[in-house]
Amino acid sequence: MMLVAGLAFLSSCSKKNDAKPPVVVGTWNLDSYYFTNIPDNFNGWEGQYKGTFFGEQGNTLTINNDKTYTWRIAYDGPDFNDVGKWELTATQLNLNSTANTSKQFKIEQDITAAQMVISEVEALNLLPNSVADTLTNAEWSDPVFLDAVYTKYGQSIDVTVVSLYEK
Repeated sequence: MMLVAGLAFLSSCSKKNDAKPPVVVGTWNLDSYYFTNIPDNFNGWEGQYKGTFFGEQGNTLTINNDKTYTWRIAYDGPDFNDVGKWELTATQLNLNSTANTSKQFKIEQDITAAQMVISEVEALNLLPNSVADTLTNAEWSDPVFLDAVYTKYGQSIDVTVVSLYEK
């Protein structure tokens, strides 16, 4: 009888250890992003952008099997570093930071072993088409000039930022 109970216990332990981690577990790097749900007078901002977000030099989200995460966004200035716990539902990825903040991302497509597409609504300071369309390439490349233009004409608007991460 003890032998049967022992074998049953060992069998149940090996099944738990054989479980695959959820597909979301791994290190994800931002590949591209795009904006949607933008007011008509800002629709010049719609479309796909390759690489990192404004001013970022890297964006890495590591989701661990123990339900913790680390998120690092590298900038020219101080980096953004965050840690906390994650939750995954059929429609959302929730990041609950140890800094008592949280982010809820909508899952835009099924998460695969290689790709995760998530979105969130963010308030961004953008230039309306009437200003952005008048800027030359040289002006877009001049950070001092561009800062002055954003200070004068930039407007905070809510947009949906869709981010494509790859493993």
